[in-house]
Amino acid sequence: MRIHRSVIALVLLIGVSVLVAQDVASFTTSPFLRIDPDRVIVADARGFKPCGECHTPEWDVWKETKHATGFESMHKRDAAQDILTNMDLRVTKRDEALCMRCHYTVGPERKAVAGVSCESCHGAARDWINVHNKWGDGAKDKTQESPAAREERIAVSRKAGMLRPSTDLYAVAANCFECHTVPIEELVNKGQHKAGTSGFELVKRVNAIRHNFLTAAKSGGVNRTDTPERARVMFVVGRMLAYEYALRGLAVATTASGYSRSMDSRVKHASRQLEELTTVAPMATVTEVLRAGSAARLVPNNRAEIERAADQIRAIGQRFVTTTTGSTLSALDVLVNGERPVASAEPNANPHANTNESPVTATPATTPPSTSTPAGNPAAVGPSASAPARPDMPGQIRTRPAWHTTSAKSGMADDGECAGCHTEAETALADSPHQKASRRLFGENAKTRKIADLYGIGAATAGKPSQICMSCHATIDDATKTVHEDGVTCERCHGAGASYLEAHKKGGNPQRGMRALKQASDRVAICAECHRISDERLLAAGHPSGADYDVVAASQKIKHWPGTKPEKGRQKRGELYAGPTDAALRAAFGALAAARPIPKVTVVAAPAATGARSAIASTPAAGVSTPALATETSVAAPTRRQRTAQSSLPPSTRNTVLPRATASPVALQLEPLPATDKLTTEELMLLVKKRLARIYSAVAPR
Repeated sequence: MRIHRSVIALVLLIGVSVLVAQDVASFTTSPFLRIDPDRVIVADARGFKPCGECHTPEWDVWKETKHATGFESMHKRDAAQDILTNMDLRVTKRDEALCMRCHYTVGPERKAVAGVSCESCHGAARDWINVHNKWGDGAKDKTQESPAAREERIAVSRKAGMLRPSTDLYAVAANCFECHTVPIEELVNKGQHKAGTSGFELVKRVNAIRHNFLTAAKSGGVNRTDTPERARVMFVVGRMLAYEYALRGLAVATTASGYSRSMDSRVKHASRQLEELTTVAPMATVTEVLRAGSAARLVPNNRAEIERAADQIRAIGQRFVTTTTGSTLSALDVLVNGERPVASAEPNANPHANTNESPVTATPATTPPSTSTPAGNPAAVGPSASAPARPDMPGQIRTRPAWHTTSAKSGMADDGECAGCHTEAETALADSPHQKASRRLFGENAKTRKIADLYGIGAATAGKPSQICMSCHATIDDATKTVHEDGVTCERCHGAGASYLEAHKKGGNPQRGMRALKQASDRVAICAECHRISDERLLAAGHPSGADYDVVAASQKIKHWPGTKPEKGRQKRGELYAGPTDAALRAAFGALAAARPIPKVTVVAAPAATGARSAIASTPAAGVSTPALATETSVAAPTRRQRTAQSSLPPSTRNTVLPRATASPVALQLEPLPATDKLTTEELMLLVKKRLARIYSAVAPR
């Protein structure tokens, strides 16, 4: 049987078409598509047709933004070329390049047709483009539209897929966070793309690109200013979305890696920002969001559980924008305007001293010792009521070591800002003990409890930003008296970044306010702030002295300079990185050690507790004498009740071990509950839950 060649050709063509159709992924599952390309209508890279034909003032604003100009410039940047090389890609605008997902608008032919255009934010327009501009029978333009016609037009447009900020704020803003939080693990781990835009603040970004124009006059439009009420709602929505998408980023993490650690950091930062909202303007909705996020186990390869929490947050956020006008949230204006509330300086080691709060005690409460500040020593304070002073302890209780410097008062840079360029440094930090330095201050670490109690501040308050422990175990923002980052991070060593960040991005350092640490004396001074302890009271409490600290070996262990991206920038500017030599580091450290010797003190033994066992003390560091025997509390694995209690703790402390209760008497100062008629049932239950967790933590063995 003979088959005509045209039939064969037709069969082959159909077969090829089927294969091509199978190769083209659905936009809902494709890693390089974000909106349905088959419904995209933008006709040119300028983004003018068809939207700009009517929305000319809006288009004039948009065309000057990076969203528009990136179509011609983004792929030419050195950073983009490096990422392409790392990802084994040749192009950015076609062939399923991952860049297409966020940097471009992809058309029906599966290639980039414009930058981040109108449809990237308002939805693919094929189904609504000819609906949203129909003003009703007899109306020639928007000014003649009746209220009923407008309501119908909006309803039909939304049903067809249009996203309107006035009615769909959460959904429109979610488009921002979907790209400004990178949702692809391999792109960060292998491609060395940054994990997201640091410090993405929705109100500020929207103000930069806002294009709500009033077009009554043909001569041009006036950009409508958002009302304060609208700005407040948008501000809260931005923080909710930051939390939701940080969780979604962590949800796609499959392994413990630079990506998962970056997302975990973003989750913690977003959580802290939401908590900041509640300190300024308590909101049941924000409390509900925090509860939803804290219910999930924030670990890699736990996608279903974390995404479930993110979905709950989205539902809460969408409900918030439909039920809140912002009129009752005027207290948020300080945050909306770019300021940060300054936390209490907590001058006393006991934050509740000299108040009317009632202590929760297992034994009768004692009168708190004096909290007067010794003359000439502003960093020293009196002992804590929760950890009575011991007469055999030398020295004074301090909020900061006497030799410490403080961060610049200008404040810290936005979370993750450094990692945008210093990707390798961020990875090195995430794998180092520096990142985990604060963990031992939370939960029930036996050694921490002993040192904090003997020192006189009590283990329950050791993790407060006003206490001496956090000087070295965290990164404190001295401008706001708050914890900026858990652990020892970039700005703990290099200085608060707000004053020098922009100048540093332009190249050359150190800028004013920055500690570049290229000089041996500068680097040694920073390292020795925490790795050489000369506070006699800390030493007597059992804190390691650091007498055996090897500055050269330690410097090599944390080596993270200059990194690929910064090094390329230096090469272009004709600069070379020249750090201190080993000999210079040793000489500088020797000079510092001679100027600040470690005092000889005897480590004080902790009082014996029920269930304690004797153990041979570890060999003391030079300059510190230790009794032959010391007591050590045995810590059992967490019980089921303890694991339940952990769910009420902050995310950064939830995986710590909580030991079983002990009969040892403790005193715990708790704030009085606010008037219950001002709280919702949910807020009251959350306060009670947190209080129970604190009480349980306090009665655990020491």
